[in-house]
Amino acid sequence: MIITTLLDPFNSPKLWIMCLLASWLLGYIIIHTKRLFNPMIKKLIYLLTFFLTSLFCAGVFSDNYLKTFIGETQRRTGVLFYLGMAIFMFGSALFANKQIVLKLYLSASFLAIVFAIYGFAQFTGNDPVTWDNPYNSIILTLGNPNYASAIMSILGILLFAFALHLNGIKRLSLIILGVALLLLIVFSNSRQGLVSFGVGINVLILTIMFKKSLRLGVAYLAFSTVSSIFVTLGMLQIGPLEKYLYKSSVSIRGYYWRAGLDMFTSKPLTGVGVDSYGDYFKEFRSVEYPLRYGFQITSDNAHNVFIQFLSTGGLFVGMSYLLLMVFIFLCGIKMLKSSQGNEIFLLSGLFGAWIAFVAQSVISIDNVGLTIWGWILGGLILGISYSKHDLPLELSKNQTRQQLNLLLVRQRMLSSLLILPMIIGVSLHFRVEKKMYEIASLAGSINSTTQAPYNNALLQETLLNGAKLKILDSSHKLTIAALLRDNGNYSEYDKVLSDLIESDPRCLTCLKVRAEVYELNTNWENALKTYKLIAKLDPWNAENYLRIANAYAVLGQKQSAINSLDKVITFAGNTEIGIQALEGKMRLLTQ
Repeated sequence: MIITTLLDPFNSPKLWIMCLLASWLLGYIIIHTKRLFNPMIKKLIYLLTFFLTSLFCAGVFSDNYLKTFIGETQRRTGVLFYLGMAIFMFGSALFANKQIVLKLYLSASFLAIVFAIYGFAQFTGNDPVTWDNPYNSIILTLGNPNYASAIMSILGILLFAFALHLNGIKRLSLIILGVALLLLIVFSNSRQGLVSFGVGINVLILTIMFKKSLRLGVAYLAFSTVSSIFVTLGMLQIGPLEKYLYKSSVSIRGYYWRAGLDMFTSKPLTGVGVDSYGDYFKEFRSVEYPLRYGFQITSDNAHNVFIQFLSTGGLFVGMSYLLLMVFIFLCGIKMLKSSQGNEIFLLSGLFGAWIAFVAQSVISIDNVGLTIWGWILGGLILGISYSKHDLPLELSKNQTRQQLNLLLVRQRMLSSLLILPMIIGVSLHFRVEKKMYEIASLAGSINSTTQAPYNNALLQETLLNGAKLKILDSSHKLTIAALLRDNGNYSEYDKVLSDLIESDPRCLTCLKVRAEVYELNTNWENALKTYKLIAKLDPWNAENYLRIANAYAVLGQKQSAINSLDKVITFAGNTEIGIQALEGKMRLLTQ
C-alpha cells in the first residue's frame, strides 16, 4: 500500500494497516484462549513474551520515546511495529492449518502478479507515479530496490513451490510468473534478492532430494555447501565469482556492523535506544568511514537485523530474537521430516521462503512491507509443525454452529473495542504525515519562485499550525524550524529549534544549525560550545574541527585553534579538509 500524498508514502501507511489488522486479530486470539494448551504455543508465548518484555524495557531506557514507539522516520520499525509482528506470528501459529497455507500461496500468487506488472512498468519507465528516487527504478511499493528484490525472492520461492504442487496450465503459469520476478530481481541490480532467493530455493530443492534418496540429498547438500562458500567469497571480493557478486555496498556494511557492535558493547544491557541507531552512528563509526564516504554521510540502521537488535535493544532483545529464530528453524526441520506426499512441496516452499527472509535480514534492514511476511511465515511453520489440521479450527466437532456464532459475535465485539484506540492513534499520525506533505509541497512551490526570506502569509500560518501537531518527530520539527527561519519568522524558529534540541539533544543537524546561527550573530562563545558538543557526538568530523578552530581563532585563543587543526591533520591529513587545516595552521603560526 502506498499513499502518494503523505510525506512517507511507503512505510507509514503500511504500519497503520498492520496496527489495525493486528488489533482485530488480537481480539480473535483472546477469544480462542482455550487453544493455548498446545505445547508449541506455550513455548511461543514464552519466547514472544521474553522478546517483547526485553524490547519494552530497552524502550524505557531510550532517550527518544516517540522514536522508540513509532520508529525512525521513513522506517517505522519501533516497538509498535514489533508488537504487531508478534501478534501476527502468534495468530499464524495458533490457527495454522493446510487451508490457511493454501490461502497464503494464493495470496502470494496474486501479489506476485501485481508486482510483476508494476515492476515491469517501473523498469520500462511507465510508472504512473513520478517518484523522487535516487535508486534503481524498480522499487515496487516498498520504496527501495533492495526491499523490492527481497520480497520478490520470497514470492518467487513460494511460486515455484506452488507450481510443483499443481499441474498443467496452472503449473506453467506459476513458473512463468516466477521467472518474471527473477528477471525483475536481476534488473533491480540488487544482489541481496538473488542471494536470498538462492538460499531459499536451495532449501526447497534439498528437501525434495532428501525425500527421494538419502544419497541424492547428501550429494546435493555437498554441492550447495561448496557453491555457498564460493558465493560468499565472491561477495567478499575473493575468488572467481567476485566480478559477478561483489558490490561496494557489501563493504560499507562492514562499517555499519562494527559500529553496531561497538554500540552494543558500550551499553550491553539496554542498547543505545530502540530504533535509535542513527542517533549514535557518527559517534561509533570508525575513522575510515568518513574519510572514504564523507564526513556528513551517516546511517540509521546496522543493515543486519540481529546486530540492530543488539545495538539498539541490548543483550536480552538480541538473545530473545535469536532464540525465536532458532525455535522456528527447529520446528521447520520437524515439519519437513513429518511431511508426506504432495504436501512436501508446499511445506518446503514455506520453510524455504522463511529461510530467504532470514538470509536477507543478515545483510539488510527490517521493512514493514517485507518483514511481515517473515513473521507470518515463521508463525505458520510453528503451527503446522505441531498440528495437522485439515479443516479450519472453527469447524471442530466439539462445537455446535450456535456456539460458533456466539463465539464469532464475542470476537467481533472484543476486536472492535481493541481497534478503536488504534484508529484514534492512526488518525493522529495520518494527520501529521498529511500536513508535513502539504508543508513540503507549499514550501517547494514558494522556493522555486522566491528567495528567502519568503515572508509568505500562507506558509507562515501552515507552519505554525504544523508546529502544534501531536506525534511530530525530530525530522518533522527540524523541517518546520528551518522553514520558519527561511520565511523570516526568527522568533518562532528559535523556539521550535530550542524545544527540539531539549527533547532530542543528539540531533546533530539541529546542533549544527544552532551553531551556524550563533556564528551569524557573532556569538562565538556559544558557537564554540555547540561545535564542541557536536565533536563529542561526531568525533571524526574534520569539517566540524575546522569550525572549532575558526571559533577559537576569532576569540583570540590561537593555541587552541592550532590544536584543533592538528586534530584534523592527524586523521584526515591526506584529504582536502586536511590540506585546509594545514594551511590554516601555517597562517596562525606566521601571525
